[in-house]
Amino acid sequence: MNYAALLFVLLVGWLAPAQAASQERSDLRALALNWVRGEYASPLVCEIDGEPTRGLRRVLITPLPSVSRVPLGRLVFVEMKTNDASRCFTDLGQTAPNLRGTLQFRLPGAARPYTALRDLKALLKRNKGLEFHIVSGEVSSQIVGAEPPTPNRTDYTGGRLRFDLAGEGSDTSRILDDFASPRKLRMTLAPREGPEISLPLFLVKLR
Repeated sequence: MNYAALLFVLLVGWLAPAQAASQERSDLRALALNWVRGEYASPLVCEIDGEPTRGLRRVLITPLPSVSRVPLGRLVFVEMKTNDASRCFTDLGQTAPNLRGTLQFRLPGAARPYTALRDLKALLKRNKGLEFHIVSGEVSSQIVGAEPPTPNRTDYTGGRLRFDLAGEGSDTSRILDDFASPRKLRMTLAPREGPEISLPLFLVKLR
């Protein structure tokens, strides 16, 4: 599927719920949150009793209830059940830690409700994805099978949360090739200081 066709499919995915939103919330920031919302999964492999076993990390992204004039989103890393695993790693052989935490994020910039849809299309076409500002949140990272189990906590407040479309021929596209989904992304979580988290994601269902 070429990029133009892929973009059309993705736009249709959020257009219907976006049209049901109230007029005062239908600005670029709200549409951007609606574009990334959903229940996602990220594939990994865990070694259990010496055998590699396919696993899926769950990531939930939802708009927050209206508490201010600026639309906010929430990202939740669902803790994996890894009691029987000796280690977990990605399809590229990199260590895949157990992640747990919640972030709040928003699209920077001012509201432009009358050009919001056109602005979002232009932004996706130009950048092949969306980048958000992290308002608050902390993520705990724990190496599976490590003893003692001492998680590393990172504050992502003020950092960046980016979603890139899985381009044809990219590592992300190849990793997610076996999973049928209308939306496949590379998510990158970058703190103000410290290492980034980068995950391939495929949409399981809208939320």
